[in-house]
Parts: sequence; C-alpha cells; structure tokens
Amino acid sequence: MHTLTRAALLGLLLWSSLAIAFGTYRAGSIVLDQGDSIARVMDAMGQPAYKEPVMNRYGAQVAENWFYRDGSKLVKFTISGGIVQMIEEIRQ
Repeated sequence: MHTLTRAALLGLLLWSSLAIAFGTYRAGSIVLDQGDSIARVMDAMGQPAYKEPVMNRYGAQVAENWFYRDGSKLVKFTISGGIVQMIEEIRQ
C-alpha cells in the first residue's frame, strides 16, 4: 500500500510539472517536430528571443536551447547538430 501511495504522489508531481516536453509544436499552420532542421524552425518561428548553450560536464557545448515566447508560455527547442532534439512548453 505504501508503494502505491508513493507512485500516486510521483504521478501527481510529474503531471503538475511546469515544463512539458512534446515531440511536436504547432506554429500557425506549420507543425514542427523533433528531427526538424533549424532552418524549418526559423521559417516557422523567426529569431529566438533568447539562446543559451548546453554544456557537458567537461565544459564543451553539446547543444543550444532556443526560447520563444508564445502568449503566457515559453517554448524551448533544444538544438544539437542543427537538428531539433526536444521541444518543451514552459508555463509561467
């Protein structure tokens, strides 16, 4: 029973998280997916409001996060090798 309670609490915490990862994002009539090129993201979204490097534990840049504002949320695209690796919506 105790394990079931922990699992339920963990599920609620994950459900209520402020950052939600998706594999796709709709920008107007264009649907962006993981695996799309940065050119496709730029065509659909324009210049990001902010970019931040993603570093590995040795200090080498391995990816870049691109942030876009969409109303009351931020949309983060993690880019590596010129390809979208992850799409997240961050509610504020």
